[in-house]
Amino acid sequence: MPLPTCPKCPNTTFEMSPFEALGGHWKYQAIHCSGCGAIVAVMEDINVGSMLREQNAAIERIAQRVGVPVRVTTK
Repeated sequence: MPLPTCPKCPNTTFEMSPFEALGGHWKYQAIHCSGCGAIVAVMEDINVGSMLREQNAAIERIAQRVGVPVRVTTK
């Protein structure tokens, strides 16, 4: 497997740091070179998979309380 290298310097280690874009409404994570700080990628600050699992569990609990069958897949 190739080793990722910073496009600006020869560094091969990276970090993640939270930030907010001016005028934006969301938080993001910047993946940047730990040497020179060049940003190589940006991700949303939320984990959508985790959020959906929590929502599915809540839906299942509510459905059980009111006696409504619900099929929730967690895979």
